[in-house]
Amino acid sequence: MSVIVASTQSGAGKSLITSSLVRILGKPPLKVQNISLNSYSTEDGGEIAFIQAFQAMGNKIKPTRKLNPVLIKYMGNGIEVILNGNSLGVLNYQDYVSILPDIWFSARNAIGENVIESAGGIAEPNYLERDISGTLIAKEFGFPIILVLDISKGGAFASAYGAYNMLPEEVRTRIKGFIINKYLGEEKFVEPACKWLETKTGMKYLGSIPLLEEKPIPPEDSEDIFSINGKKEVDVIAYPFMSNFNEFYALKFSDAYLRFVRREEEIIDPYLVILPGSRNVFESLAWIKKYFPKISRYPLLGICGGYQIMNSEISDPLGMESGLPRSEKGLSIFNGKVNIYYDKIVSQIEGFFDSLPFKGYEIRRGRVSGNRGILKIVRRNGHSTLEYDGDFHDDKVGISVHGFLFSEASGKLLKYFGLTHSPTQEEEAYYEAIQKITEIVKKRIYLDEIKAIVES
Repeated sequence: MSVIVASTQSGAGKSLITSSLVRILGKPPLKVQNISLNSYSTEDGGEIAFIQAFQAMGNKIKPTRKLNPVLIKYMGNGIEVILNGNSLGVLNYQDYVSILPDIWFSARNAIGENVIESAGGIAEPNYLERDISGTLIAKEFGFPIILVLDISKGGAFASAYGAYNMLPEEVRTRIKGFIINKYLGEEKFVEPACKWLETKTGMKYLGSIPLLEEKPIPPEDSEDIFSINGKKEVDVIAYPFMSNFNEFYALKFSDAYLRFVRREEEIIDPYLVILPGSRNVFESLAWIKKYFPKISRYPLLGICGGYQIMNSEISDPLGMESGLPRSEKGLSIFNGKVNIYYDKIVSQIEGFFDSLPFKGYEIRRGRVSGNRGILKIVRRNGHSTLEYDGDFHDDKVGISVHGFLFSEASGKLLKYFGLTHSPTQEEEAYYEAIQKITEIVKKRIYLDEIKAIVES
């Protein structure tokens, strides 16, 4: 049987626990609906949330569209809805609500034997009847629920008791146990509160996970941005609609002192400043022009949307980025022009940088013309091709490819900026990350009771 990993709030640690339970139980991950600007391309060109791809790759499971049937991306004036890996375009919220029954009818076909991660808090009264990631699954399929409680900020037991009593009975009775996450101290000191919650609700206490010093998994949203404590300053500009910033997890294998910055005065003496991906390049560009007026004096690496921003002009005649047709001058670091189309490029690619191989993926509507090309792309979604991507000028580089920083070739590129980088392949890095998590989880949770819940 499947099991649902839920919580009373976002950021409680559902993704971490799910990643580990996938390893322990031998069941693939699933999140029916995710809201995230971090996404990934499957082998057949489908788009899913990155965290589900991480949970799969880190457990030696191939990422497929079924792992995340519905992905929502906020864009400013609307939301992009991606169903079964394909974009339905940009909708307003009411339009989305009106087609939600049809979306649920389609998405529910992905549900099988899984470790299912729910979304946000499980008992939001304004969302309870539309929660296709948690409560609707529990109602229709009768899967057991394990609640993850974040104790680090206080209020964990009150929120658990409140959520339990807010849920309809057919969902409430499916909550079989709870795990305390981000706990500091000896377990015996939290046991009285756990017994109180067990008595009040019938949920079983299933163990506690300590507060971990380092972010054990790549970030899922902007609330989870992280730092890397090397010696050489590398700054990522955390502008509005920043996307796919999870890829900088790869810099753990470098000597970078990685920071996310929102104002130019935060930059001190960087070896490199990175313009990350963006789901709304116009808003991100406006932020840079306002808060980073001297951006061109720094060594720069732009990736995807960040690369597009570095060009001379950006044109969006259909309003795919911000909801309205728009054209703006870019930073003019490169001479290329960017046109944004309805059709989205979603692909896994292979190629070469200066004779060194790389793998990566693309998720973009913007196409750059007039670029010089520094990456040679030879395979796209398993098919042979010959294309050139990216541009360079002095100490400025731009590429469209996500995931490049996990490749051997990225070590040579970052060497130009004075950085030492010896990356591990993406899948191997994620496998090792989940292995470290799982070793901790196995020691701290009651596995026999969890397995009994899943098998009941």
